Amino acid sequence: MSFQFEHFKDQWLAYGDFLNPFLKSIDFTVELPVEFFDNLRFDEASLTQYRINAAQSAASLLGNRPVLCFSGGIDSQAMIQCWKEANLNFDVATLVFNDGLNTHDVDHARLYCQKYNLSLIELDLNIPTFLVRESAEVADLYQCSSPHFITHYKMFDMLIELGYTGICCGGQAFAKGKDEWGPAPSAAQANYIEFARKREFPVMGNFLGHTPELCWAVAILTPEHCRKWSIAPNESSKEIHRDRYETKIEGYRRSGFDIIPQAEKYTGFE
Repeated sequence: MSFQFEHFKDQWLAYGDFLNPFLKSIDFTVELPVEFFDNLRFDEASLTQYRINAAQSAASLLGNRPVLCFSGGIDSQAMIQCWKEANLNFDVATLVFNDGLNTHDVDHARLYCQKYNLSLIELDLNIPTFLVRESAEVADLYQCSSPHFITHYKMFDMLIELGYTGICCGGQAFAKGKDEWGPAPSAAQANYIEFARKREFPVMGNFLGHTPELCWAVAILTPEHCRKWSIAPNESSKEIHRDRYETKIEGYRRSGFDIIPQAEKYTGFE
């Protein structure tokens, strides 16, 4: 029997069997009845329970030694809070690039872990050497065209070698942009599904989308921003990311997350 893993609880978000890594986006289908949205609640007790339920569901799939991948950003902060509130056992790990190349992420991860009394496992990676000498092999193995996510898969391989039984990443919930819900996951962003399948190893690449209750509670509580999800050639991507970041911060706080925003918003791979 082939390896099976429930990336989205009860298959609430369905996806095709084949992920083409060179497509700009892939098709996902929301498998939820209208009654689901009618029954969604936004009081403090309900939101807390959604967070705990999501962590417990994820933990049940990731074995007895799970590890949470921590970029330092607010998505992975939200994930960690859920696991803490559920009183689960887990480790937290981050990548540290040579010569301080991702110091803005690492310093923020250290700050968060210090505030919440968490031990941070730091995995050293010579990122220029990896991208020049190893990335093509990793890209071919996992059929991924994105240097960003190929680096994630290198981290996953390192964690597997350390004996972890499952890997969890923050991912993201939906949000309302100008006249549309998004962001539509790109093939590269969804490629963790192919990684899990290829390695026959439990990797949850989108914790915040794992359970529909948590995903849609955050989505609905996040203010609508005035930007379309696709960026026009004449638009400033930095300005657009900042606008989206501000609304995401507000949505997370409304959802009960005690997050620490970064002074400068990056995409997680600079």
